[in-house]
Amino acid sequence: MIEIACCGIDCEKCVKFKDVSAEKVKEILKSIKESGLDEWQKQEPGEEFSYNDFKKGLIWFEKYMRCNGCKEDGMSNCIIKICCKEKGVVNCSKCSSFPCGKVKKFKEDMGIDVENNFKVNR
Repeated sequence: MIEIACCGIDCEKCVKFKDVSAEKVKEILKSIKESGLDEWQKQEPGEEFSYNDFKKGLIWFEKYMRCNGCKEDGMSNCIIKICCKEKGVVNCSKCSSFPCGKVKKFKEDMGIDVENNFKVNR
């Protein structure tokens, strides 16, 4: 069964859904720690690559790229999910105000085209 998020994304196609990608990154971070790469990398040349920035990115990804879907406890800070909950609708397409300013702002801020998502997933 396809789960459609409040914003119209097919959850199975989302990088955050069920923490799959975040768990892979967690494995990479564990491997880095176990291998001693933090110390080893200091000896490597390469001005074109910042290992510290790379590692910060991995830590950020592992922490924030997680979601159990809108129907569960995932994405609790999502403005679209919050709005749908406040209005008592399962997703934006069921709202009488759709498309609204929040949908347009979400596209600007997040790059997620809610309006188009519902055209694609019909």
